[in-house]
Amino acid sequence: MSTNEQTTAEQLTTSGFRLSPLQEHLWSVQIGNENGCPRSVCAIRIEGPVVALAKVKDAVQKTIKRHEVLRTAFVRRPGMKIPFQVIFEDYQPEWQITDLTTLACDQQKQEIERCIAEEVTKIAECDLSPSVGAHWIELSNDSHTLLLSLPSLCADRTSLRVLAANIAEFLDGREQDVEIVQYVDMAEWQHSLLESSTELARRAKAFWRSQQPVALTLPQEHKTRTKDRWGAEFVPVEAAEGLARNVDVLAAKLNASPEDVILAAWQTLLWRLSGNARPTVYASFAGREHEQMQGSIGLFSRNLPVTARFDGSFRFDEIVEQMRLAREQAAGYQGFYLPSTNTSEEAPVLLEYDDWRGTDPSSSTKVSLLRAWAPTDSYKVKLTCWRENGAWQLELYYDRGYFERASAQRFAKRFQVLLTAALTDWQQKTELLPILSDEDRKRILFGWNQTDAEYSNGSTIHSLFEEQVAKHPDRAALVSNGQHLTYGELNRKANRLAHYLRKAGIRPDVLAGLFLGRSTELMVGLLGILKAGGAYVGFNPGTPKPHLAKQLVGVKVLITEEKLLPQIPQDFPGEIFCVDRDYALTRNEPEENPVSVANSENLVYVIYTSGSTGIPKGVAVRHRNLVNYSEFICNRLRLHAHGQGLKFASVSTIAADLGNTCIYPALISGGCLHLISYETSTDSQRMAQYQHDYQIDVLKIVPSHLKALLNSEEGARILPRRYLICGGEALPWSLVEQIRSSSAECELINHYGPTETIHDCADWAADCEHSRVCSRCATSARSGGSCGGVIHCRRGSDGRLSGTARANRRAFLGRSLRDDGGGAHVSHRGCGSLSGRRECRVSGARRRSGEGARVPHRTGRNRSGATPAMGSEASSGSWTRRQRYS
Repeated sequence: MSTNEQTTAEQLTTSGFRLSPLQEHLWSVQIGNENGCPRSVCAIRIEGPVVALAKVKDAVQKTIKRHEVLRTAFVRRPGMKIPFQVIFEDYQPEWQITDLTTLACDQQKQEIERCIAEEVTKIAECDLSPSVGAHWIELSNDSHTLLLSLPSLCADRTSLRVLAANIAEFLDGREQDVEIVQYVDMAEWQHSLLESSTELARRAKAFWRSQQPVALTLPQEHKTRTKDRWGAEFVPVEAAEGLARNVDVLAAKLNASPEDVILAAWQTLLWRLSGNARPTVYASFAGREHEQMQGSIGLFSRNLPVTARFDGSFRFDEIVEQMRLAREQAAGYQGFYLPSTNTSEEAPVLLEYDDWRGTDPSSSTKVSLLRAWAPTDSYKVKLTCWRENGAWQLELYYDRGYFERASAQRFAKRFQVLLTAALTDWQQKTELLPILSDEDRKRILFGWNQTDAEYSNGSTIHSLFEEQVAKHPDRAALVSNGQHLTYGELNRKANRLAHYLRKAGIRPDVLAGLFLGRSTELMVGLLGILKAGGAYVGFNPGTPKPHLAKQLVGVKVLITEEKLLPQIPQDFPGEIFCVDRDYALTRNEPEENPVSVANSENLVYVIYTSGSTGIPKGVAVRHRNLVNYSEFICNRLRLHAHGQGLKFASVSTIAADLGNTCIYPALISGGCLHLISYETSTDSQRMAQYQHDYQIDVLKIVPSHLKALLNSEEGARILPRRYLICGGEALPWSLVEQIRSSSAECELINHYGPTETIHDCADWAADCEHSRVCSRCATSARSGGSCGGVIHCRRGSDGRLSGTARANRRAFLGRSLRDDGGGAHVSHRGCGSLSGRRECRVSGARRRSGEGARVPHRTGRNRSGATPAMGSEASSGSWTRRQRYS
């Protein structure tokens, strides 16, 4: 039996000391019933002429002798939830020796990183004896690396610095007879502080109770988290030469500390990425309020919540001042803070900052701290700032259960860009500070905007439908309310109506209204209007009469049914055609296709938006716009691979363009369109039965409508076989997870675009397994966003969404219908994870056809930026061809 084992058996029969409040917290939330605890690890570089291993061992042994916590075991007897501490009189660590002197420098670095990672993943068996591990790595005669590991219950990050400083002291022969405050004594002091009832204690406890931090959700964050609590994954943050000096200079100007500046930049980035106007960062405080604690080793540090405010137009220097005051207040009360033990809470975002002077420059042996890893709290992402003798080291640690490495790398790059800009333009408004590098900006504006594609330019939407009639006259084209029409039947009915409407004065760019519910008559009317050469205006049967009167201005013929006649304004001057009353008027009309009089530049429909004033504004759409969009959908859904055609379901009103994603691609690809009644589409049991009976392949639906249907026993059975397309409003991640957890095998696509850009000019294919969404523009649509010259901007910030070329609508009804072919910029405000449009308007600037995406000049104060893609960096406001960045 070894000396350590003999001492263990004797000492475990005696009583020990209780853990400190911080140790109890760490045990409760990170260790619990597991047989061990994670390890704190430090890598110490020792350089000097012929450093003898025996001398290093002696220095380590003296350090262990100085600090009782390094000779401590944590014993939990049967029935105990929390262990107690047992201090050993002596402890000899196990040593491992590795010789890397024959390897090249790069290979040595790789091997050291591997050894560090190996130590980090080890679990400390600390219930029988102390558990300090020592690994001596020889690099050359005058260069070595010492890896030390110990239970995380024994050391925070600052303690690892103290550990390195003590070893340096003993190696240099500068051994000082100093009185060290032992951690076991500090444990009792911490308990007495928390249990006290002084006025200071009452104020401090009231202060911490008043703090209500909200968990931050960042782009590309995994929502189904697998616990990886001890992982030390990190990516470096590039620090340009002079960055540390610039931080110091700005801190001095603002009467703040360098940590205040770093924290302000970190908070600003988190706000920009998350859209949370009150982000909370848990900043590390050393917890060594008294001078005699400075040289102690133990678990002192606390991660205290520090909240910033961005609910005003703040400058960066104002955020720095916020952080200075917040940190001062938190520091004054830090001894009374005890973090939550609720393990179900989301892990926070952390900041660690440390400044170490290192060894005496005059010493013959140079000791530097290469890496310090102390897992004293869980986190989803943590920024660490380490300064040694002025040298700067920035690293971004992340939990692999929340993020992939690529996401962390993007966060690191964004922080570096923002910090660099803030140091030179510190009086700039935080929403205008860049977070994209020039390279990223060019890729977003130009590389991802190469969307030109061939489409049926010169065709009209009804001519493409007629091509399908010629190919598949007997194939099912339309189903509604139990009625079925083949392509041939639907075409003949529409032709008879078209000939009649021409006689009634319908011609190119003349409007005819559709005031019908979802039915076969609705589609007959729609196609009849288009074949006559006119453009249709869809109306919701539930539209109030005063509102309807404004929308009917300019309508020459209104197609409706008798039961809806009382809802039509009496002063409507146009002709009214009731499909159930006036059907005989079309009976003798020809069934052949009318000679086409409309072309791709003529209007196909007008759709009304409420507008910012509440007065309806009609958006006029051309055939070429709709053809381009419809063929994009056909390609996106790979309809050419389905020779028999897919079954599409529309559950929305013709007065909105949401359903057009299903209507036109179905009819120009040989598919079958199902217009599902309101009664069926709002009843989950009926929808489930409909899906069972008809096996719908493609469903386009608003997320709130989908959620209502899914929250029932039959919910999962309403989902389509192949494609579920959401649009019209924000798609919450909770709904994505709900769909993922069902047995459905359909692909989920989130689709968005302002009405002015022809329905959904961008789409995202949700990758539920990685909780990620990719965005892209529709073919032949270009996009650009600006934020006062800053392309990437947060949700709700000033900015602009621009759609151009073939994607844009012709004009607002009542304004000039002349256009140069390039479309107009559309200002847009987004909200939520995937934006729902709040307001769209023409902003005046135009782009000529064929121009590359360029940043329009900022006009007015349009708080926008974007169609953010869910869970990606587009959440912060970029609207681009493909959101693959964070």
